[in-house]
Amino acid sequence: RFRVIKTKNDGVRPFKLNKPQLIIGEKLVELMRAGKPIRLVILKARQYGISTFTQAFLLWLAVTR
Repeated sequence: RFRVIKTKNDGVRPFKLNKPQLIIGEKLVELMRAGKPIRLVILKARQYGISTFTQAFLLWLAVTR
């Protein structure tokens, strides 16, 4: 409820994960639960919001740890 993004067309709206972000998020949780270091190589495609997702994830880690 606290995550919002500024879009090109709609102004500010809630940040909802898209399919690529969900896949990366599941992998991150899997690595964290296994106690392994988080190391992912992401081939950067445009418009998938990976940078936004990464910023939100790192903020979540900083706030909750």
